[in-house]
Amino acid sequence: MMRKYSAVIQCVFSKKDFPRPNFKSSVYEYATMAHNIFQDDDLDPDSPGLSAINAAVPHRMSWADIRDNTIKYLNGVEQKGDFLRWTGRFVIAGEADKAILKSIGEETSSFDELDVCERLIDAIDKSTKAFESARADLIKVVEAGKKDSVVLPVARTFLYAFNSYYPNVPDLGQHRGVNIQVSNRPHSNIDEEGSKSPMTQQLWNMTPERLSEFPTDVTGKNLVTTSGFVPMSLLDDEDVDMLKDVGTKKIKAKVTEYDKTTGWM
Repeated sequence: MMRKYSAVIQCVFSKKDFPRPNFKSSVYEYATMAHNIFQDDDLDPDSPGLSAINAAVPHRMSWADIRDNTIKYLNGVEQKGDFLRWTGRFVIAGEADKAILKSIGEETSSFDELDVCERLIDAIDKSTKAFESARADLIKVVEAGKKDSVVLPVARTFLYAFNSYYPNVPDLGQHRGVNIQVSNRPHSNIDEEGSKSPMTQQLWNMTPERLSEFPTDVTGKNLVTTSGFVPMSLLDDEDVDMLKDVGTKKIKAKVTEYDKTTGWM
């Protein structure tokens, strides 16, 4: 069946067409390397033993939101410009990540730390190239009105690359107690002063309709982030308005402070 674009939207593709793919093995390696840089830790990137320290690689934008927003484009609910705009935010975040790593590399006196920063910058470049190539392939078949049987495997290839794209899975975080409970909701990285990491900032710049509800603790007064609870009082008025527009969901998160010996156990 050829895809149809008209006043009547033909919703051909659905969630069941796109089961969540596994991460590429490199995701764990690079997330561990970034963790070592920012947490001053020494986990082995080739064998970090994440289960033993209750660690995971948390998404910033959830897989469900990535998939569902992509489906909007596939089904003609949104157009090419919309698709490029929101997916382009991840590329912007990747460039910001590179700038941070470059700055760290220039300031460090450690050859090993410099090497890690350079490897991560190279990983972001390669990850971005794969992401943009897969996105271009998808746009090509969708805009050409190819058969759904042609579009489907190209869309799956794109989402496979997207799921492992560095800016959205850049580091480690607590698994049981936080990551599991956050589930398919936005997983922000905000420090104790209210500053956001690059992809978190891009996440909060998105239109509210792109995101699932933000997770809070059971009191509803603290946002659940990759590093723990952040009081809503730290957020500026614009961020508070964003939360109101998107909505929040109370979850039973239990935060454990990271320990270099035991992890988040």
